[in-house]
Amino acid sequence: MNKKIRIIQAVGSLGVGGNEVFVMNLFRNIDKEKFQIDFVIYDDSRMDFYEEIINSGSKVYICKTNISNKYLKTLIEVIKTRKVLKRKKYDIIHCHSCSFFGIFSAAIAGRFTKNIKVISHSHNPGIPKNNFIDTFTRNVFKRYLSRIIDRGLACSDLAAESKYTDKLIKSDNFKMINNAIDIKKFVFDENIRKEMRDKYKIKDEFVIGNIGRLELQKNQQFLLEVFSKVKKKNDLAKLIIIGEGTLESNLKEYCIKEGIEKDVIFTGKVNDCEKYYNMMDVFVLTSKYEGFPFVMVESQINRLPGVVSSSITKSVDILGNVNFISLEQSSDYWAEVILNSKERIACSDKYKIKCKEYDLGYQIKEIEKIYVDLL
Repeated sequence: MNKKIRIIQAVGSLGVGGNEVFVMNLFRNIDKEKFQIDFVIYDDSRMDFYEEIINSGSKVYICKTNISNKYLKTLIEVIKTRKVLKRKKYDIIHCHSCSFFGIFSAAIAGRFTKNIKVISHSHNPGIPKNNFIDTFTRNVFKRYLSRIIDRGLACSDLAAESKYTDKLIKSDNFKMINNAIDIKKFVFDENIRKEMRDKYKIKDEFVIGNIGRLELQKNQQFLLEVFSKVKKKNDLAKLIIIGEGTLESNLKEYCIKEGIEKDVIFTGKVNDCEKYYNMMDVFVLTSKYEGFPFVMVESQINRLPGVVSSSITKSVDILGNVNFISLEQSSDYWAEVILNSKERIACSDKYKIKCKEYDLGYQIKEIEKIYVDLL
């Protein structure tokens, strides 16, 4: 292949988040002898990865608008994105989002630009409102999106069903792409466990872990309610919450109110989260909705047992050591399940097979093949 395939990745922002981490993993590991990767974004308020992209010789096009009406906002973003595509002559636009509107901004622009293939990538199902108008709108959007794209990708069954028609999902134009990671970084290490526990002055305590933005979707308020019940049953329990967000002060105030502030560790944003899994005894995710969270892959590669909300796709249970509980269950019930969670699973043949399936290098090759086959 003499000429590089020119691909533009369309993503909401360049801040740290599930979609962005996926795209950056792809960017860092794709064969740059074969592919030229640039970016179009719609929010420049978070630019964590901007310098890395620019210093690598790639370009970032900002197609933002401050309009609040989501329909008009999407229309303006479509127009701006199409101008970029017409001017720069890309072969493929790869559209990443959790929402229809996030995908539409790039997908519609690609559909109405000559000689460009459109890939839609659903990273999250979102929360249906369960009323007639919402259901009707979603069905219309699903049919339209499935018609205008050349390939549909998704990180989970729920993420796929939320964005595409059954016809597309069952066709050759759809593929599931696992949220893969650098496996080597997340394998359990007893020495790192001791190092991290020493850092936080933890010895024999039972450590519950959570990683995620401190926002409503991640539902850490309920996690703290659960932990309050855990403490009443096991005085040696500790909770570590890794991440930052707008609810941080509210969550800390709740801890003080409940008298658990000395047993809850808020680390804020960290750059070495892989180390933190080693100090945990169980990983808990109380999210109201997710696509296929990277943290569930990372925690299971670390062989941790998981306790997660039943609103998350069952496909996150890749090793058979995850308990799913409804958010409508009592915090007492959650506490009992967490305290009865088993220890890390053994390093079995099944574990080794799953490590390959969720290995970053393997999934990058799958995406490279999709790009080549499209052209």
